[in-house]
Amino acid sequence: MSISSPNDDLLLAAEEAWSKGKFQTFTFLSVTQPIGDFYVVSMPCQVLASLAHNDIRRMSKDIDDYMGLQRRLNEVRVAQLREYVARMDAVFPTAIIIHVQEDFVRIDAESKTLQIVQLQGVAQVLDGQHRLAGLASFKERFDLNVVIFVGLDLEDQANIFATINIEQTKVNKSLVYDLYAFAQSKSPQRTAHRVVVKLDRDTDSALQGRIKRLGFAEGDSARTVTQAVLVEGMLKHMSENPGLDRDILKRGGRASDLPQYPGLKLRPLWLDDNPDDKIHMVMREYFKAVAARWPEAWAGLQGFMLCRTNGIRALLRAFPVALGDATISQDVVRERFRAFFAEQTLQNDDFTPIEFYPGTGGETKLYRRLVRPT
Repeated sequence: MSISSPNDDLLLAAEEAWSKGKFQTFTFLSVTQPIGDFYVVSMPCQVLASLAHNDIRRMSKDIDDYMGLQRRLNEVRVAQLREYVARMDAVFPTAIIIHVQEDFVRIDAESKTLQIVQLQGVAQVLDGQHRLAGLASFKERFDLNVVIFVGLDLEDQANIFATINIEQTKVNKSLVYDLYAFAQSKSPQRTAHRVVVKLDRDTDSALQGRIKRLGFAEGDSARTVTQAVLVEGMLKHMSENPGLDRDILKRGGRASDLPQYPGLKLRPLWLDDNPDDKIHMVMREYFKAVAARWPEAWAGLQGFMLCRTNGIRALLRAFPVALGDATISQDVVRERFRAFFAEQTLQNDDFTPIEFYPGTGGETKLYRRLVRPT
């Protein structure tokens, strides 16, 4: 079905539905912008799902050309959203944007009401297809902020989709993690953020003054690694599902209600009391051991990659191997990390972007050298 003109079967079905009073009615707020007027309504997710159609870009069966606007659904993303909407503080405040052809909608400007014929496929989703798919099986109340465009030509529909998905700037991940400073309830994200802050401020930390708290250095060339890199690296050793942990605790659950994830080295520390201090101690000793083993590469601001994104990511991947089954006390982990790095054959001059090139390939190469020194 083309989104520029409805097919005859749908038009006939719409005529019948109108005659039988099968339509959904919404009170709207009208908005006027250069593209024309559009309408903002509150719509239950189940109602929108019963009207919506995703027009996936695809090869036409009849001509050597492509039709449709939307990208294919990312099933991993849909699964993540399906889990997210079940959390007690789930929220989608930004609008789902749909387009409806004039044959399928009636607008009463005086009463500020808008009616859409009750048929699957009369509303084409221009933005929000993954959020809507994540809500597909949700049974409880979840109203959505929906923006409705009516009777646009295909060019304008494509322009709306392109503007939303190209022109808007994504939020810096480091800023997102830094906002966990305001969190009141315990979560892996909050602990990871607090540990990073401690590592940046602790005078006994090899990362003191080296962390870009908000993702940028603000003119300080000594800050070579972002908060997001460190937080995400530590989270992998604390939880397989940080969002689920946070939700369980926010609902009043206890540590005993949480999954154990026995293979994660930082999980027992996070489940225990005062996790921030304990995990900070372990990570401080880990990076101190790195800096002691390769002081020039660690301190080097130009030409070295050890204390930059790829180096830190590889080190955090190697962390479980370095820790092994050591008892978590300062003296024990300090000696364990010292012994692990003493076995390394890499030298200061090896930590260059030429040897360990930017990207996941260079990161993986360094990780393998760390866990299997030659």
